[in-house]
Amino acid sequence: MKKRIFYAATLATLIVFNFQNCGLIGDSSHTDQNSLGGKTCLSTAQRAFSETYYPHLRAQCSQCHGLGGAGISWFANQDQSAAFDAFMNTGREKINTMMVFAGHPGPNNGPNQEGWVAAQSAQWKTIDKQVDDCVNGAAVTTVAKNTSVQDVAINEAADSNKRPWKTLEFDLFTDLANAQQNGAVQMVVRIRYRESGLNTGTPAAPVYGSDIGYEFSRPTGRIRAGAPAGTQYAIDKISILRNGVKMATASGFEAIDDVLVNTTTDTVLLESATTVGVVSPKDPANDVFSLRFAEIRDATGRTVGGPGGGGPTGPAVPARVTFVELSTAANQYGYFARSCNGCHSGANPAGGLNMTNFNASALASASIRSRVNSQTRPMPPGGLLLQFERDVISRWADIGAPQN
Repeated sequence: MKKRIFYAATLATLIVFNFQNCGLIGDSSHTDQNSLGGKTCLSTAQRAFSETYYPHLRAQCSQCHGLGGAGISWFANQDQSAAFDAFMNTGREKINTMMVFAGHPGPNNGPNQEGWVAAQSAQWKTIDKQVDDCVNGAAVTTVAKNTSVQDVAINEAADSNKRPWKTLEFDLFTDLANAQQNGAVQMVVRIRYRESGLNTGTPAAPVYGSDIGYEFSRPTGRIRAGAPAGTQYAIDKISILRNGVKMATASGFEAIDDVLVNTTTDTVLLESATTVGVVSPKDPANDVFSLRFAEIRDATGRTVGGPGGGGPTGPAVPARVTFVELSTAANQYGYFARSCNGCHSGANPAGGLNMTNFNASALASASIRSRVNSQTRPMPPGGLLLQFERDVISRWADIGAPQN
């Protein structure tokens, strides 16, 4: 089990900054591409992207969001495949929000884009659900709640949003959305949330402006009372869902990567982080929130609460896996095709390694195994693959990197 890692971030500042500027951080076109997986069920989305968003984004956004631009994601890249990856990673709703936001830099953003965005809604509503079901098949999702186990008093002079924080609590032993998964994870996770809005009035007579949605902060985890001695979990990436749909910009908690929970005392999973979820319209009385974990592993490193009632042990690593299987996107073990070949292919592959070529991949198998398991220099660079996926790739290298 890996050591616990703490992350410090000022994500609220980053998000506000990115609302007002072309961008702050580098290309995110590979962020979470391992979770997207490039599965065959993305083909419909890729085709729709090429017919709808891609030509529009190239015309409207390429100055900032083309290759080498100052935008935080290059979804208007001249390379359509890379643009699609960035589009999916950034999220269609976030791109829509920025496109119609008059304060976002660029001469073409603002309310004049609302008609075009609305025209895509019917076609993409079905695609969004298809993609969400596809890429999150292995995730662990909680039930939805909007009742608070406690209100949190905040007395910070710099806190211009005086609305009270509330705390959502999810007992993963009983609160998983898939009833078959309940009983596998003996952990309790809490997260604070409140309506987002800057107080432009006075404490006695508040007036909330810039009201764009909800804020979330300070996710914590603890081992639930009564769990067997030695119970511990490593968790990766928490997404926040509002009414069953991943929130447009509340993605800061996806920075949670292999954080260990091994105590019955609340453990902060991501320190100093506040993220904002863009919502239009917002309905605090009826909106409900759930959490989605990309992966939860127990003390043995096995995935718990996985798909199809995977249970406490998770799927078994195959005794034999081949290069052909790893390189075929439609195969259940097609991790090279889905997570590596986007960069490691073609005439000028990243690092000089063409992973569509068996001989090159076999010669580099030890290096591939090392990099996919590296905490400091992971491949893909956006973050480690899920543990099971890494175990399958390691098995291929360990048995001599067979082709067939």
